[in-house]
Amino acid sequence: MLFRSVVYFLALVVTLANVSAPSHAQELSKDASLNGQKLTITMESLDAGCKVEAKIAVNKTFCFRALVKGASDAWLKDLTAPKFDAVMPGHHHGMITRPKVNAIKPGEYLIEGVKLHMAGDWTINLNLRHGKDSAQVAIPLKL
Repeated sequence: MLFRSVVYFLALVVTLANVSAPSHAQELSKDASLNGQKLTITMESLDAGCKVEAKIAVNKTFCFRALVKGASDAWLKDLTAPKFDAVMPGHHHGMITRPKVNAIKPGEYLIEGVKLHMAGDWTINLNLRHGKDSAQVAIPLKL
C-alpha cells in the first residue's frame, strides 16, 4: 500500500512538472540571402524585461533578440529593423500581442512584447530590408 502511494505521488509530481514548466527555448537560427549577402539570423529568447536569457513559455510575455550575421558592419548599417510576426500555420492565426522591434546596433534587434498564447507549431517571421530588396525569413518553433 505504501509503495503504491509513493508511485502515485511520483507520477503526480512528474505530471505537474511537465504541465507547469516552461518549454525549453530552442536554438532558433536560419540562413538567408539578401542583396547578394549570405546571412545567418539567430533568435535568442529573453525574459519579459528583455534583460536575461529565458525559456519560452506558453502564454507568457517575453522578448527576442534577433542577430543578423554574415555581412560587414558597413552593409549591416543599411539593414532596416525587421518586421516581426509569429503565426500558427495549422491554426491560421497569429499572436494576440503586437511586438515592437527596436534596432540596438547594426545587425542586432530587440523584439519586445512577444506572447505565444498556445502550445503547438509556430513560425517566427522576420522581413529584412536592405535598400529596395527584402527577404522573408521563416523560422519554425515547436512550443
